[in-house]
Amino acid sequence: MGWYLMIKKVRQNGFSYLCKCSDKKDHLAYKGSGVFWRKVLSKHPEYIIDTEVLGYYTSKDELRSAGLYYSDLYDVVSNKQWANCIPEIGDGGSTTNGKFGIYNPETLEERFVNHENEISVGWVRGRKPKGPRSPAITAKIVASQKGQTRSEEIKTKMRNAIRRKRKTVACSYCNKQITLQNIKRHTEKTHGQISQH
Repeated sequence: MGWYLMIKKVRQNGFSYLCKCSDKKDHLAYKGSGVFWRKVLSKHPEYIIDTEVLGYYTSKDELRSAGLYYSDLYDVVSNKQWANCIPEIGDGGSTTNGKFGIYNPETLEERFVNHENEISVGWVRGRKPKGPRSPAITAKIVASQKGQTRSEEIKTKMRNAIRRKRKTVACSYCNKQITLQNIKRHTEKTHGQISQH
């Protein structure tokens, strides 16, 4: 058994993803499994993906070394042109034996380390808490979609989508009908008052 280390690249805009694929699968047809990468592809089915094979490895150690090398070379975690949220070390996340995850509570960045003494000051053992997306990931999403135009097919689907009518309430100051999600913001911004709803 072996693994391909590859770069998947969107032909239209150069947005890229560093990934690995077992030789049990068709590595050219494989699209990648990163959460952020898959979200981008699902939103843009019109994208054409090109594959650049960086190498073929028969041992996990070789794959990990190459993955770390290219992750560092292309700065795949910080560079907004890359979809990787963690370095590609060939393990699909935190499943490598002997490794455990740590995260930075301020930036919500995640890493995997081998030993307790590799935990830097300000980092915490475990996975980052679920909740609001980190600003860095939001910036990546915005950057990947900037300047993109929707296909006519997508526009038509959006126009024809059936949307439930949102429940509204009357503003107690101006009697305007406002959705429940926006009533607090409306009363504070428009009337300088705290909503009673």
